[in-house]
Amino acid sequence: MSCPACANVVERSDVPHVIRTCSSCGREMHVSEPGAHGRGVHLREGDRFVIPAGFFRLSFNPLSSTATLTRAGIQWLAEMVFLTGFPSKIPLIWNSP
Repeated sequence: MSCPACANVVERSDVPHVIRTCSSCGREMHVSEPGAHGRGVHLREGDRFVIPAGFFRLSFNPLSSTATLTRAGIQWLAEMVFLTGFPSKIPLIWNSP
């Protein structure tokens, strides 16, 4: 159920997005607004940032990976795969500007 304030909001849950509550009707919306200069996701106070499951694929082969690994990232992935096996959960390190 939407009100006139949130009736035209386009919801996207397949890309990184925020869960925002409408101030008029209280509906939870999955919104992906571009940040400053079209980079990142615009966050407002009270938003919950979500990265959908399966959005990132890590691989040593750059053609089958959806992320670019740094030298430290490749070392971390190699240590996890060859020394301890695949991790059940991959820690997310978020460096905000």
